[in-house]
Amino acid sequence: MISPMRTQTDSVDSKLAASFAHRMRNPGSPALPLLQALRNQVLERTAAMFRAQGITDIALFGAGGHTRPIVRQPWTRYGVSVRVIFDDHPTRPAMGGIPIAKPCREDLPDVVGAIVISSQCYEHKLFGRASKIFAEFDLPIVKLYTTDDAPYQADRTLERLASLPDLTLDEARWLVENRGERHDALLPMLPPARTELHIRRYELAADLIDRIDASIVADLACGTGYGSTVLAHDHDITYLGVDIDLPTIRYAQKRYGSPTHQFHCASAIELPIGDSEVDLIASFETIEHIEETEKLCAQYARILKPDGLLVVSTPHKLGPTPHHVYDWDLEEFINALEPNFKIIELIGQLPVDEVFDPSLPPGMWYLDPTQSGNQPNIQPTVRRPDFLIAIAKHS
Repeated sequence: MISPMRTQTDSVDSKLAASFAHRMRNPGSPALPLLQALRNQVLERTAAMFRAQGITDIALFGAGGHTRPIVRQPWTRYGVSVRVIFDDHPTRPAMGGIPIAKPCREDLPDVVGAIVISSQCYEHKLFGRASKIFAEFDLPIVKLYTTDDAPYQADRTLERLASLPDLTLDEARWLVENRGERHDALLPMLPPARTELHIRRYELAADLIDRIDASIVADLACGTGYGSTVLAHDHDITYLGVDIDLPTIRYAQKRYGSPTHQFHCASAIELPIGDSEVDLIASFETIEHIEETEKLCAQYARILKPDGLLVVSTPHKLGPTPHHVYDWDLEEFINALEPNFKIIELIGQLPVDEVFDPSLPPGMWYLDPTQSGNQPNIQPTVRRPDFLIAIAKHS
């Protein structure tokens, strides 16, 4: 019997079959995009936590696109089962074999030991709904993605600060009571995103010390003085901190004062610093507090050496507050500075850990002030900045 002639298609089919058989014998996971890989790690950690706590049955809250891939995994690998999926507006009776129900106490199975909020976009809203509906059950309601700020509530923050060996109880109380406007970012008293937002501005200023070889640095509206530590790290400088609030200056002097770190209680428009005395001025979240912008900028110009630099920041249209006189957009911020200074760099800032520009601290990127209109020319991967930072020299 003559064998049929093998065609090129036969050859391709056999190769595909061999490849498929190999994959079945040697299972492996495909490489995942970064965000999906990070999400998977969060889910794995949550499932492992349930296993460690003896929770074997859970409910998911939310039946959107986020939920469909996680009705079984990673829970099954840890001996955990999803018993019900709650959704305010269910469009089907089940998802992946799991019943979908409107969230109500009567439809919560007795075996359920925790409720997991299954949403990337509406986690906070759904958490509030679940907390209200199922309050009487005393079940853990678990958020996967939202940072838990509970450790930074006032009572827990006070307890944590009071336990530090170099703080008195009165100092701890003062810090907690005043942390809305004056806090110490080197102490664990605010969520990390807000803490880093402030410290990274001082990191930027510290880079400018190297750029111009500065030896005298003024920190105007220095607050509790923690910026002196960041600025002086690996730098032999004289630091002059000025703030209008006397209790704040007393705290700063006690905690951060030294022969080369001096703190003064004074207004930023009446600075106790000599003419052309300072190589670098750092003035963060100051300019929006002071109605007499011209006097403030004139003080900046008076104390700054001819070849010195000013670095100043302000919120970017975040809305009025009881403490701010101005709420500027980019153009208004530039106009406030330009009578006395020439801006050489404009930077946007967000309270995030993403590195937009390797030459800058995380959360910062350069803006293009030449674009028409009030909005900065933002890179496609970067949102509208929450804060504006200008680096300027004498005009």
